Amino acid sequence: MNESIIDSLFYGGICAISRRVEPDPQRTCINRKIEEEQRYFISKMSADDCQRFEALNNLYSQANTLEERDCFGYGLKLGVMLMCEIFVQGGGPEI
Repeated sequence: MNESIIDSLFYGGICAISRRVEPDPQRTCINRKIEEEQRYFISKMSADDCQRFEALNNLYSQANTLEERDCFGYGLKLGVMLMCEIFVQGGGPEI
């Protein structure tokens, strides 16, 4: 990184996305629709297909968990880098 982390954040070189999930009516609605579709397909499938469908959902869940873990680690490292840069530069805002 040639420019400072503060400059990178300001100019959009670093995308500091918050991964905290807040209650969201749209997300709740989408999740409800997903569950309804899952129930529909499960009602149409054989027992073997239902097991495979459940296994597929578990794989999606595991992949999502790994992605969330990686994003959390990245955000934590980014926060530490910001703190280090601020302490190294010293001082504070002019008042």
